[in-house]
Amino acid sequence: MTCGFRCSIIRKQLLVVLLALITFSCSFAQNTIFQPTDIPSSLNQNDLLGASEQGVKFRTTVNGSITGIRYYKSATNTGTHIGHLWATTNTTTPLATVTFTGESDSGWQQMLFSSPIGVIAGTTYIASYFSSLGNYSETPNFFIAGAVVNGPLRALANGEDGPNAVFKTPATSSPATYPTSTYFGDNYWVDVVFVPFDVAPPIISSVSPVNGALNVNTNSAITAVFSEALDATTVNSSTFELRNASNTLIPAVITYN
Repeated sequence: MTCGFRCSIIRKQLLVVLLALITFSCSFAQNTIFQPTDIPSSLNQNDLLGASEQGVKFRTTVNGSITGIRYYKSATNTGTHIGHLWATTNTTTPLATVTFTGESDSGWQQMLFSSPIGVIAGTTYIASYFSSLGNYSETPNFFIAGAVVNGPLRALANGEDGPNAVFKTPATSSPATYPTSTYFGDNYWVDVVFVPFDVAPPIISSVSPVNGALNVNTNSAITAVFSEALDATTVNSSTFELRNASNTLIPAVITYN
């Protein structure tokens, strides 16, 4: 969310303020389909036909943005990996593409798009990733057992909107290959990062030191915790100010967590 208001934090009862460090800490309201502890039952799969694209069909219950793609990686899943977000109404061009970098040897991998992609509640989308060597992880018959629901995200049960999950092999990285093949509802452990839309502005939920505090060290940091995440690009000296009780602007270094 973009913070479109100017915040003036007034530190009262201080006679002298030479320099203050302002640190903002916010919880980021992002959602994923699978939990960090969820892992595939079979880690070391390989498609002998070459490069492959693995995906999952999902919906959201509220409007929002997909900010990135996740997938579960085994130690043998080497090569190039490219994440894609698809609208099921456009099988030619993905809505967003991102190449995975800085991957760990194994476990959940996550990359964010350069720009969030808006999605509409109740609409089916596909999150997928390209594996240049055809490596992937899976759990057989996973979606035959039912959907996976985590907050506003729903990975569809097999047959809910056609089969789930989906793949395609051989696949290409450019142009990206839309995954259309299926195999008994197997789960290929692809995921998304989702942030619901929110029309309410963030509010300051707590500050430190508290307003009116006495005998505060002039070198201590001033912190303000907001009720939700801010757009980090909007947190700067033009949008956030430190002022004293006389409303005089005080030089400050501003950081955001």
